[in-house]
Formats: sequence, structure tokens, C-alpha cells
Amino acid sequence: MAALNTLRGEPVVARFVIDENRKIFAQGEVILRKRIALERGKTSPDLVLAEVLRDLNVLGVEKGVLPQEGKVGVISAMNLSEIRQELEEREGTVVLEAVAEGDIFVAGPMRVFLRLKEEIPEGKTSQSNERRCADDA
Repeated sequence: MAALNTLRGEPVVARFVIDENRKIFAQGEVILRKRIALERGKTSPDLVLAEVLRDLNVLGVEKGVLPQEGKVGVISAMNLSEIRQELEEREGTVVLEAVAEGDIFVAGPMRVFLRLKEEIPEGKTSQSNERRCADDA
């Protein structure tokens, strides 16, 4: 860890910090759940996803995942594209979940996939309308 900011080419005063590489999230664990009210033509999927990605990075850092090149989380471009399209096509209230692809440790990265679920009103039971959107689904 650098003791202070330096300019390119100057020596860096640093110290070593050793962190235990403990497990933070288990494979399949829902890391983040966000309830979203969608209105066709009014809700921006890009803004929704940007907020979710920001929340994931903040959560990862709070839980102890070490950033790699300034980033904590990793989500496939295909998964993001599929979720973006679903957000654009749907209307009503949905639940967007970020799920751990595998065990996530301090050393990171925090690999997740996103999935949408229909919100079931309280008091009603139904078969799960879950749709998983991941590369290896």
C-alpha cells in the first residue's frame, strides 16, 4: 500500500498489508436485491443498471473484496445486454437480483450474474416466474 501519492518516475514509499483470503459470498448467494417499478418509455434501463453496478461495487468494497484496477465486480456483457433488453420490454414491478457465479473471496473478483423476477404481491403464492440470464444458463 502506497504511503502517499507520487508522480510518475519518483520512488514509491510503500508498506505490505496482508489480508486473509476468506470467503465473502457463496456460489448462488443473492448478493443484492433491488425492487424496480418499470414504466415503458419512462424507465431508463441504462440508469437502472448503472445504479445497480454502483451499488454492487460499494457493497463489494464494504464487505472486503479488494478492487482490481479500480473495479470490484465482473458481469458478462451478454448478461448485461439481456437484462437491459428485458428491462426495456417489461412493465410493472420486478425484482432485480445479483447472484454470485461462484464463491467470492477477498482477493476477488466479485463475479455475478443478474436475473429478473416478477414481484409476487404479498399473500399470494405462485410458481416462480424467475428468468435467469447468464452466459452458461
